[in-house]
Amino acid sequence: MGATACEIEGQELLAEDDLQIDTDAAGLHADLALEDAVEPQAAGSYPTWQVLAPFRLDDLKPNHYPTIFANADKWHDIVINRYDGGWTGQRPGLTGETNSLGWGVPVYAGVDGEVMSCWRTAPYDAAYVDVQHKLAIGGNFITIKTSDGKWLYYAHLDTNSIPAELCPNVSTNGGYLQVCDKPNEPWDCEVCDDNGGKQCSLVETYIPAGSRPQVHAGQFIGRTGAIGNAAMAHLHMGAGTINTVGGIDRMVQTDLHITFEHSWHAPGPGESPPIAWTASSGMSLPNAVTTDHTLMWFGGKREETYSGTYRLAKYGGGVGTDLLCHDTDSGNLYTDGDDSPVKFGGTNWSRTANFCKGDSQRLLTGDFDGDTRSDLLCHDLETGIIQIDYGAFNTVSGNTEFNGVNFTSVNGWCNGDTQQLIVGNFDDDTKDDLLCHDHADGRRWLDRANDGFAGTNHSFGTGWCFGHFERLHVGRFDTTSAGDDLLCHNTSTGAIQIDATPSNAQIALGTPIFGATDQTTGPWCYARGQRLFAGDFLTGSWLDELVCHDSDTGKTFINVPTSNASYPGTSSVGAVSGFCTGPYERLKVGDIDGDNADDLLCFDRVTGERSIDYAAWENSVGGVFGGVDWTSTGAWCHDPDQSLH
Repeated sequence: MGATACEIEGQELLAEDDLQIDTDAAGLHADLALEDAVEPQAAGSYPTWQVLAPFRLDDLKPNHYPTIFANADKWHDIVINRYDGGWTGQRPGLTGETNSLGWGVPVYAGVDGEVMSCWRTAPYDAAYVDVQHKLAIGGNFITIKTSDGKWLYYAHLDTNSIPAELCPNVSTNGGYLQVCDKPNEPWDCEVCDDNGGKQCSLVETYIPAGSRPQVHAGQFIGRTGAIGNAAMAHLHMGAGTINTVGGIDRMVQTDLHITFEHSWHAPGPGESPPIAWTASSGMSLPNAVTTDHTLMWFGGKREETYSGTYRLAKYGGGVGTDLLCHDTDSGNLYTDGDDSPVKFGGTNWSRTANFCKGDSQRLLTGDFDGDTRSDLLCHDLETGIIQIDYGAFNTVSGNTEFNGVNFTSVNGWCNGDTQQLIVGNFDDDTKDDLLCHDHADGRRWLDRANDGFAGTNHSFGTGWCFGHFERLHVGRFDTTSAGDDLLCHNTSTGAIQIDATPSNAQIALGTPIFGATDQTTGPWCYARGQRLFAGDFLTGSWLDELVCHDSDTGKTFINVPTSNASYPGTSSVGAVSGFCTGPYERLKVGDIDGDNADDLLCFDRVTGERSIDYAAWENSVGGVFGGVDWTSTGAWCHDPDQSLH
């Protein structure tokens, strides 16, 4: 016989291996028995279950890595660590659970199913060992039951971060469970063995069949925390099968090992960047049964972080923006222009380029020579060396071609472990410049294109946009600016700050291009699975508008500035179209049809399918974005090594 629930609950908490405790406590206080567990089998001999990874890379800052503790049985504890010369899980200069990098990270459902049990109002208590008689040891948790009789469990989520529509259970005691009607023997009410005739009064977490909320793979289900019996902020996951007895679903502690679909990993403990990312067997992660730390990444070496990489660029001869596919393993390049015989019908130019394929190299795009066409910039995160391949327009084919490296920097730049390179035209001289932003302390350095990227021209010591939830966007947000401005968006509170560039006349007089916050606005776009995008979505407008996309419903909200650098809130709402809600679908922004208004392109990074929602700026009916206007007929740029730009 395996251990009963009561026996398991008496075990001591281990930060890396607490799911045994969490699962039993979370499942379940309510006429919900945890069946006797199957004896653990030899390592690797039990079945695996592939689910979607719980995190998205575009929710994390650069050099922030999900780190998995792969238990020898079947559980996963996942934390977020940063590499800054060593591994740390704390925010810069801060300590404590609530200041960890793993606190407040969005979590997404790994499967389709129904919510079988949950709790969402449990408060945080630093003395976690003292809360076990007041709330579920898993804290705020959610258990999803699949149609084939499995359960998938997520625990320690932040207070009230699980949407109410997914967890209808409410507290009558300030967020605490009504643990037991025997206060001197609180665990005597736990259901360990129905045959023993014990009665359980803890009915608050269980949702009866027929009234359960439905969830889909990739749906937002909460934010990470350290709620319940947890010594550190992390996400706790477990899986098993369901045994239904008398209409009650009971969690069976089956030996199922969780793996994650379409992920890459760096095997081995203590490995530091640059990391040689390796595709796991079947693109799942990890297929390992050790307690070594395993680093998780999504889609090879691609940097899908928050720095405005959603902006499309121009590579073809037509009037609209195009697509470029970069193979991070081979360095090969492919372009698909909107002006091809069939819109985005596939590759119309390619080159065996061997470009920007190093483990520490990342590709960015911009117009660095001022010819109105996009160029390719390769930045080495380790050395800081920059290489540029200037796009050359072929008048015969009508394509922009990239024929080799034209420029290599003499010195390294922006290669600190917490620094990120950002592209923008910050002085309005027709050429894109480079901004280095330290997301740990907010310092910034500017390397202007007018001197051929020789190094720092201006530095700004004022810390700006370095909070845990703050993300940087580039765009035109101020009418008096000479070039692009910076917008800092807090993904937790929705607060928006804008640091505008001065006018050309002010720059000529020595006014610093960046300083501190010039305008505060918001809050906006911070609910659940929402993401903010900046672009010129209304033709003829000087200032960029903001679009908020809900990845669960596909609904879009647009925020039009009413005055200079002021974004008051939603001015129109797009149709609930289901646009770009797939688990691997991500939005890109660009003027695809050449009407001077940015459109939305949805790209599925697994299937390679693309769809477009054109900005209906001339018609306010149904909002600026009303749904899918075009869908591709074939896959493109969907190899695990490939990245869309």
